[in-house]
Amino acid sequence: MLRKLSLLFLFALITSSCAERSRPAGPDAGDDDDDSGLSDDDDSGVSDDDDSQGDDDDDSQGDDDDSQGDDDSQGDDDSEVEQDPCANEARQLIYVIDHDYRLHSFSPTSQQFSLIGPLNCPAGPSWSEWGNVGPATPFSMSVDRQARAWVLYSSGEIFQVSTQDASCQSTGFVAGQQSFKLFGMGFSADAPGAETDSLYISGGDFSLLGTLDPNNARLGSISIPTMAVTSHGPVPSGEFTPELSGNGDGDLFAYYPGVGGATIRSLDKSSGSPLHSWSLPASSGTVAAWAFAYWGGSFYIFLSTGDLFSTSANVYRFDPNSGSYEQILSNTGNVVVGAGVSTCAPVSAD
Repeated sequence: MLRKLSLLFLFALITSSCAERSRPAGPDAGDDDDDSGLSDDDDSGVSDDDDSQGDDDDDSQGDDDDSQGDDDSQGDDDSEVEQDPCANEARQLIYVIDHDYRLHSFSPTSQQFSLIGPLNCPAGPSWSEWGNVGPATPFSMSVDRQARAWVLYSSGEIFQVSTQDASCQSTGFVAGQQSFKLFGMGFSADAPGAETDSLYISGGDFSLLGTLDPNNARLGSISIPTMAVTSHGPVPSGEFTPELSGNGDGDLFAYYPGVGGATIRSLDKSSGSPLHSWSLPASSGTVAAWAFAYWGGSFYIFLSTGDLFSTSANVYRFDPNSGSYEQILSNTGNVVVGAGVSTCAPVSAD
């Protein structure tokens, strides 16, 4: 998941004051970069990938439906009906959203992005403290077990977004509950191997500069379908507030970028207290947005950095077992503000 830049990003670039979270300057911030980055990948593979995704989903869902229908007709097989279908896309893909309202899939195996489509969620204006010019922009994202995306906008609203065609529907989430105005998001299985998961959030209110306050960030959860927020406790502070990612083993992780050194921490889901931490190389350049996801035993980090003239995401992979940290893609051409992965995704490289 990630954070996006507000107008204060420009101020931060000029003053080199990067102590608090920021967002992209506006919907047009990455237009020039988009033409040379992910858009190139999208142009070469979107229709094919979209078709394959659509076919896989339709086929897998149709197969599930057929098997359930067959079970029902037989009558005595109801107990064997699959209650937790995990589409192939839920197991195989990470999903990301950029500041320019575009939803992509990312394949950890091929290390390629594919455009799913543009978002047209009916979000209201951004929080007044955020200082965005124009409409609210995507701020963070997570993906549930069924590979449905949950996207937070800078207005504090959450929309459920299809990972098949990027269509939106309202969740009825009431913005600002428990003073969680903007936050990172991550689904985590309720127990190792469980077929249910829960949505966790990390963030809170704004600082005096109009960015999220990294010294007062908290861990919370959102109950589905009521969309009520519960606050669990403070999370460790850093240069920026963290993004979250979970997995099918029931773990919850927080990623903190930083020019003084980045960190990934595992968190106690009941309190927000740190359980373990891994130190990563410092984030080079001015941090604009960040997101990450846990897949196949590794963390995939989407870190957007830049200067007054250009901001773009780089993609890194960190293996917590070996300590290996590598950049796998550079200058993707867009500003990634959120990432998510289903708890159906593999938890190890095996």
